Amino acid sequence: MKKSYFSFLLFLFFSFFSVITVSANSTKQYNGVPDKLVNKYWKVKNGFNDHTEFFYGNRDSYFGKHTRMGNFKSKWISYTKVQGSYVMTGTDPFDEDQVIWWFIKPVNNWKQIKIGYTIVSFNKIPQYSPSHYTKKLATRVTKVTAMLY
Repeated sequence: MKKSYFSFLLFLFFSFFSVITVSANSTKQYNGVPDKLVNKYWKVKNGFNDHTEFFYGNRDSYFGKHTRMGNFKSKWISYTKVQGSYVMTGTDPFDEDQVIWWFIKPVNNWKQIKIGYTIVSFNKIPQYSPSHYTKKLATRVTKVTAMLY
């Protein structure tokens, strides 16, 4: 019984390890903001108050405006595309020891996105999986609408 249990655990470990290794080798990293997000403006309306957050990006930066952490941006973006979602990382230009991780998942053929972010220290990774952070549903708005806020 112990031998079969140990064999089963060993099989699970190597199966899990091989899946991670294969997916890690097939994931490419790119510089800049993904083309689908360049010059696109997104609005998140919080249901419990009148607080509206905006997110937008250009070729090399991504911005958060009126968020719970205030206004911030990340520069020197690099990203990967994993299972249809984007994971972007960028450095905070005012504190280069901080890295902003962005998690973006398209919904309804890019009419909406699920977006989330977290700020961690340099050389650290976020504590949770991307699905934990992508809780906010954002809708596309025009540049004029975003600038009025």
